[in-house]
Amino acid sequence: MQQLTGVLYYFVRPNQPKAVTSANIVTEVVFGQLDASNGKMLESIDQLLANILIPLLQQYEVCFEFN
Repeated sequence: MQQLTGVLYYFVRPNQPKAVTSANIVTEVVFGQLDASNGKMLESIDQLLANILIPLLQQYEVCFEFN
């Protein structure tokens, strides 16, 4: 099985109903990269989940809790 290598760029829109424009792209789109150039794609995904996506989702979970 061949390993995935290279760099992956990702873009996430947490607030999809709002249109993305050149004026608000910095606040409406989260973007970054995964570096698997050394064949460490799983390590890169693990870091992305632990450091960015899970905390982001936890923040939204707190914002949308109904009491």
